[in-house]
Amino acid sequence: MAKCIVCGKAAGPFNTLHKTCLSIYRNTETYLQEKFSLGIQEPADLSEAIEAIENCKPSTPFSDSLFKELLIKVWSNHAD
Repeated sequence: MAKCIVCGKAAGPFNTLHKTCLSIYRNTETYLQEKFSLGIQEPADLSEAIEAIENCKPSTPFSDSLFKELLIKVWSNHAD
């Protein structure tokens, strides 16, 4: 049985996200994309963007490793 990548609870044999956790994942991903864009577009506001990214994690149930993976994914998408 696979575990949900957001909450860590059993998600079924072929699932990695619960439907309720999918929205949390997507909302966090969107938030991070917005903050990365802000930091790139407005370098003067970079410290605010970094602070917002750092403060995002505690408001979500993500594990530390998942949050780091999501940060890498979002950053890679912006780098492309």
